[in-house]
Amino acid sequence: MCVQKKNLPEVITRYIEARIGKTPDESVLKDPRLARVLDDGCLFVFFNSEPTSTDSPEFRTFLKTYAGTRPLSLPLVKSAFEAFKTREKDAEKLRLKGLTPDGQPLPEQVTEAELAAASDKELAQSLSGVRRTFAETERRKRELLHTRPRTPEEAIAELRGPSLYGEEL
Repeated sequence: MCVQKKNLPEVITRYIEARIGKTPDESVLKDPRLARVLDDGCLFVFFNSEPTSTDSPEFRTFLKTYAGTRPLSLPLVKSAFEAFKTREKDAEKLRLKGLTPDGQPLPEQVTEAELAAASDKELAQSLSGVRRTFAETERRKRELLHTRPRTPEEAIAELRGPSLYGEEL
């Protein structure tokens, strides 16, 4: 963990200062052009102060819906993360019961007889889909494994880079 919980507001302030090059004041907080920097700071501090949190594209999509047009805050992100974990647990329970997240039955599994009767083209298409899914899963695992708390030096070096939204400042 790169931050202590009692200093979180100070850490966010330092993050913003490192990103914009000056100490943030009231005008910075109200400047809509800097809203993403403020959100980035909030996310950076959240992921580095909560040991059970992990960043993922799925969580980012969920967070955008959960937050709506509200600016991010640590309590909002924490609440969203808890709701996301609950949703994921509920979806896993449904999968174990053979249901999709919306409660519909999962597609039937292919039997050995169906595989034997399938054409080479059908098997190749199926294998291609499996490879793609496997590759995507492995890529996500690698991304998550490389997501770790950073040292202060690494964090400051990251602050000079593009925003978490993929845009240069």
